[in-house]
Amino acid sequence: IVYSTIIQIDEKIDNKDEIEKIVLINVPTKIYSELRKIFIFIFETSGFKEIKISEKVDFQKLYNLRKNQ
Repeated sequence: IVYSTIIQIDEKIDNKDEIEKIVLINVPTKIYSELRKIFIFIFETSGFKEIKISEKVDFQKLYNLRKNQ
């Protein structure tokens, strides 16, 4: 399975940290629910009916944890 997302940035961003936040926080936050549905569908059709995948993921929190290491 291949899932891709196109990111279009309409404004000029010179700051590497801002681009990093877009890629690691904004994009995953927007596409997570669709990815979750796909993963659940794949597991359920493969016979794993009891699969549990969190409905919400705090990508901002994960990003902050990564930055503070």
